Amino acid sequence: MTTSADRQRSSRAERVLYSTAFASGPMEVLEFLLPLYSGAVLGASPAEVGALVAVCSIAALVTRPVSGALADRTDKLAVAALGALLHAGALLGFALSGGLLPAFAMAALSGVGGAFFWVGVRSWTGAQSGSDDARGFGRLLSFEGTGALVAYVLCFVALEDLGYPAVFALGAGSALVAAVLLGSTVRGADRGASADEPLPEDRTAVRTLLPFLGVCGVTAALEAGMALVLIMHLQLEHHYGPYQIASVLAPGFIAFIAVPSVAHHVLARLGGRTAVVLSLLASALVTAVLATSPEPWVLGLVWILSAGALGIALPAEQAAVAGGAGARVGRRISYYESAQLAGVAVGTGAVGVLYERAGIALTGAAAAVALALSAAAVPLAWRALTPTAPTEDPASRTVDRAHSRTRRREWYWHTGAFVAGHVVLWLLGSSSLAAEFGAPLDGPEWLTAVGRIWVVVYLVDTVGALFRTLFPRTVKTPDDSRDGTG
Repeated sequence: MTTSADRQRSSRAERVLYSTAFASGPMEVLEFLLPLYSGAVLGASPAEVGALVAVCSIAALVTRPVSGALADRTDKLAVAALGALLHAGALLGFALSGGLLPAFAMAALSGVGGAFFWVGVRSWTGAQSGSDDARGFGRLLSFEGTGALVAYVLCFVALEDLGYPAVFALGAGSALVAAVLLGSTVRGADRGASADEPLPEDRTAVRTLLPFLGVCGVTAALEAGMALVLIMHLQLEHHYGPYQIASVLAPGFIAFIAVPSVAHHVLARLGGRTAVVLSLLASALVTAVLATSPEPWVLGLVWILSAGALGIALPAEQAAVAGGAGARVGRRISYYESAQLAGVAVGTGAVGVLYERAGIALTGAAAAVALALSAAAVPLAWRALTPTAPTEDPASRTVDRAHSRTRRREWYWHTGAFVAGHVVLWLLGSSSLAAEFGAPLDGPEWLTAVGRIWVVVYLVDTVGALFRTLFPRTVKTPDDSRDGTG
């Protein structure tokens, strides 16, 4: 029987998830637009672009320990709300300023806001979901990706007609909505340790984290650096604008959104360690292909592989770091994110310079080799991180076939909307599907881009519905269920 307290906890978890969608969208769009904006509008060189992105990462890195300590001692969701508010201010600054120096200041403020937001939200998720097969982190990542997808679509609809300042202003409004949602959860949220209550020492736990954090830092440097190179390569070598770049990257982003919601099935079969290894090998493949400077459609295909693998690996990493943290979950999440951000700061700056001086071939080949070596180091680092990882009794879970039926009904409705929508696009001259059969493609470019993205969304939804039919999800029995985002 569902009690009033259960409903309140469920409502609070939903508000946290939706706040993540509203905040992650502007953050992801800024990460994507910042290299394009600084290069096309501010006239920055590749090295300056890398430095601008690195400033954002360094500011977030410096702030991480503070945000982790606050999350452990105060209200985790209040920390996240403060982060969303700061990020809204940074986006508003980008909208109102137009010089390279103010851009560096706003990038730093954005990094600070992101640090407070993500440490607050993820430490709260870790405290609620524990080691529940990364379900809580997987769901959080899925909402994060959904918010990013919606933000990207709105961005490219508005960018051509309204320009960069309007897009940044819209992002600021979305971040403010996230802050309000989080603020409404603070009153009923769980408090951390009081300021006068000493937290238990965690030196041994920190030492066990170090090998894993080292691998995370190196791989984050390589992956972030190569993602930046991919965007600059499409812009400089193929002369792609934002719409064309989005058409290459959108399928991968959609895979990144869809995969985390079913990641626990994969993790139950492969294990978190294997999932992380495969993710790094997929990233190595992407960078090796990028080194050959192939056609953009080839880059789009391998990007799907890399993004899907990353959508499985990230919840596994976050759950492993948060597992067993107890009252120190905020600190441990901040250690993990600090390692990643340190890598991003070094990777974006160094790889940007290397790409400018040595070109795509040497940059991609070096990164591919380094990623493969990092994959080889994961088993040892993981063993030190989780020497006695608990296992779950399979008998404690039951198959949820009702969810599979609901998922199929949703797909039927999506199919009907997809067919009707593309008939409308065809009548407006903006259907890329009809163009494959000789129909004219003379409608608005942004509407055609939306149609192409919808095709990818529908294909991913079809695969997801088929997966849920063949492999129904399992749920815990009532005696073993716990509250939270999982």
